[in-house]
Amino acid sequence: MFEGNRLYMWSVAAVLVGLLIAAFMLELNTEQRVRDIKTLATSQARKADVAEYVRLIVDAETAQRGYLLTEDPSYLQPYEHTRGSAPQLLDKISNDYLFEAAGPPDDATRGDLNQLRELGGAKMDELVASLTLNSANRREAAIELVRTNVGKRTMDDLRVVAASLDDRENQRIESALSQWRSGIVASRAMLAGGTLLNIALLILVAYLLNRDLRRRESIAAQMEQHTQELEHLVHRRTAELSALSSHLQNVAEREKAAIARELHDELGGIMVAAKMDVTWLERRLTREGDDLALRWTRLRKLLDDGLNLKRRVVETLRPTLLDNMGLIPAVKWNYQETCARAGIKCTEIYPEQELRLNDEASIAVFRVIQEATTNIIKHAKASEVALTMSLDDEHLYIEIRDNGVGIPTRQAARASHGLASMQHRITSFGGTWRISAPPSGGTKIEISLPLARILAPVAASA
Repeated sequence: MFEGNRLYMWSVAAVLVGLLIAAFMLELNTEQRVRDIKTLATSQARKADVAEYVRLIVDAETAQRGYLLTEDPSYLQPYEHTRGSAPQLLDKISNDYLFEAAGPPDDATRGDLNQLRELGGAKMDELVASLTLNSANRREAAIELVRTNVGKRTMDDLRVVAASLDDRENQRIESALSQWRSGIVASRAMLAGGTLLNIALLILVAYLLNRDLRRRESIAAQMEQHTQELEHLVHRRTAELSALSSHLQNVAEREKAAIARELHDELGGIMVAAKMDVTWLERRLTREGDDLALRWTRLRKLLDDGLNLKRRVVETLRPTLLDNMGLIPAVKWNYQETCARAGIKCTEIYPEQELRLNDEASIAVFRVIQEATTNIIKHAKASEVALTMSLDDEHLYIEIRDNGVGIPTRQAARASHGLASMQHRITSFGGTWRISAPPSGGTKIEISLPLARILAPVAASA
């Protein structure tokens, strides 16, 4: 048993070493093929650049002769183009040879490059001279200069030098192609060897997979069972946390309502009684022209401010309209008061029939709309806000939209506790809550609540 395992390990190691050697050799061969391809591309580019340079000189010569014959300035366009681009192209050709990765050019190539530059410069000088004579009203002299064999000899020498460079690049291309073909043969041989090694490795891998398959299936089944247990636990804990959060919100609302009643009944009564006593004392103790009149007036104003503060605190804790008149009047009052304080344009649409929601749903909807409008005033920089409430047979729909700066919904949903609280209030009644940024700008909040979960028992039965 031990010897079998040892032989197995040595076999696997030998196959792996063989694969590594084959991969290494293949990589070296690939790098050589890449260098051959780069050599081919470089040579082809050089050939094209030299041919382009000769073509530019020929175009310039043709333009010069056409101009001397017709004196039409449009013939000089190729000449002007050559004067601008030929020196740059010649510098590019020289740099391609001088800064080649394989090393600097040999003496013959360097000599051809120098001759190419000298002959091109001489030809351009001849063209400039003939055009200068023509510009000096010596057209006959310019034509005589063209008729001489100086320009022809220069062009013939230029073509000979270009052909020499072209032949040298053809030799480089042929050499690179030969090396590339040899490399292809070697690559195929290495691929064949690698393929045989891969077949051997695949046989070993199949054996290992067959042996480990059952063990992996067993582990996968255990993991699946464990995952299901974790998901069930997460769902249960999430439901517990959601129920706890809803309970805490309801408790907080009940405590706010209790505090609001205490403030309204006790503190309100005390302050009203104090104001009545102050008024009574002011009528009996203040005489005309008395300095105490100003202090009585200030005291009555302080009592009025205290009553107003008490009223605002009570309405913030628990809107009395919500308990006395219902959801829509409370929402109208809060929405209009908020818009009036902020000085923005607000529009509102409500259903014709009155909504009789249960206490939890009523305060939840009111708080959501209150939180949304408060966020718009604080952060949206909006000038217009629209609130729409509508009904169908099964759902209550609420839409709040502004024309403010907008909101990155995903980031805001993760970062804002207010938005998270709004979403929880809605989802706790089985509703849906969505915030988006419309293409027209601003922010839109869409809410849908099932009537079966939010209506009061009497309204639901009706």
